[in-house]
Amino acid sequence: MPALKLDQDGLTINDLNDVYDFLVVEYKKIYGEDIILTGDTPDGQVIAIYSKLNADAQASLLELYNSFDPDNAVGSQLNKIIKLSGLTRKAATKSTVTVDITATTAVSLDDDYSVVDTLGQIWVIQTAQEITAGTTAIDFSSNEWGSIAANAATITEQGTILTQITAVNNPLSATIGVDEETDEALRIRRKRSLEKPAFSTTGSLLSALLNIENVVDAIVYENQTNVYDSALPLVAHSIWCIVDGGLSTDIIEAIAKEKTVGCGLKGSIEGDYTETFVRADGTSRVHIHPVAYDVPTSSNIYINVNVTPKVVGGTIDTALIKDKIAEKLLNIAEDLIITELYSYIYQAGSNFVATNLTASLDNITYVSDELAATAAERLIITTANITVTVV
Repeated sequence: MPALKLDQDGLTINDLNDVYDFLVVEYKKIYGEDIILTGDTPDGQVIAIYSKLNADAQASLLELYNSFDPDNAVGSQLNKIIKLSGLTRKAATKSTVTVDITATTAVSLDDDYSVVDTLGQIWVIQTAQEITAGTTAIDFSSNEWGSIAANAATITEQGTILTQITAVNNPLSATIGVDEETDEALRIRRKRSLEKPAFSTTGSLLSALLNIENVVDAIVYENQTNVYDSALPLVAHSIWCIVDGGLSTDIIEAIAKEKTVGCGLKGSIEGDYTETFVRADGTSRVHIHPVAYDVPTSSNIYINVNVTPKVVGGTIDTALIKDKIAEKLLNIAEDLIITELYSYIYQAGSNFVATNLTASLDNITYVSDELAATAAERLIITTANITVTVV
C-alpha cells in the first residue's frame, strides 16, 4: 500500500481497495498463506471493518485538506476560510408584508400576534401595538427565514385568534426575503472580490457593490461612447448602477469611491457622500460627491406544466416539483430560458413525464421559449405562481 503522504504535490491517500489489499498481505504474514479471509469468515469480516475505518479516516483527512481551498470548502469551513478575504456569508432575510387588520373595538396586538396565508405560512407582527376600531395597516414579517412568498389577498386568517378582529387581508403581495447565501454563490462572490484591485474600474465598482452587507445582486452598465445608448437607455460617458439590497449609505459610499472622475451617474435614488481633506496647514476642506443609482424592479413569473405518471395510477409529488422549480434564481437582467426548468422539474423524481412547460409575466400570455428581462428587472419564481397539472 502506498504511504499516506503530504508533499509538494498535495495529499496522497489510499482508497478502500488499497487498504484492504494491504491488510490481507499483513494478515498472511502473521497467520500464514493458508488463512481463509473470505467475507463469510470472522477474520475476513474484521479486515473489512478495519479497511473501512482506515479508508474513511483517510478520506476525512483529504476532505479537511481540501477545505483549506475556498473553491473546495463547504459549509462552516467555507465560512471560516473566506474570512481571510474579509468576507462573511450573507444571512437569510425575512419576507415582509402589509396586512389590513379590521377590528370592532380597540385591541392590543402583542409582539407574537400572527396571521396565516392560504398556503399555511405564518406571518408575525413586527412590533406590538394598539389599534383602534376600523381598518389599520400593520407590517408583518414571515415566521420563516428566506424567500417566502404571498400574493395579494392571500393572507386572510388569524393565527392568533382575537375576537375583536373580524377580518385580515393583504392588499399587496409580500416583499420577498432572500435565502442564506449558498456555497456556490459565496465562492462566486469571493472571486469577484478579487477583481477589486484590478485595472477594470467597472469590475472594481461591481465588486465593491457586491461586497456590501445584505446586497443580493448588482449590475453596472457603462456607456463610454460620445452618443446616447437608447437600448439601456444611458447618456454618453456615464454609468448606471442597479443594486438589490444593502443600505443606501453604504451603496452611495461605494459608488463615490470607485467611479472614475467626471463620469455621470444615472438613477432615481440620490444621495451625497462627503469627504473631508486636511490641508498642510491643518485646515480642512469638505468635498461632496453627489451619487445616483437604482434598485431593480421585480416581476413575478407564472409557470404552467403538465406531468403524467409513467405508471397508470401512480402518484406524483406536485408540491416537490414546485419547490424544485422555485430553486431557480435569476439575477438582475437575466432572461429565463424556459426549457432549462425541465432539469429542475426532474429533480423531483423520475416517475413522471413533464410536458407543455410554459411561462408568463402577466399570467395571460404564456410562451414556451424565453422570457426576457429588462436592464433593471429581476424575474422572480415562487411556488405560489406555479401550476402543476397531473394529466
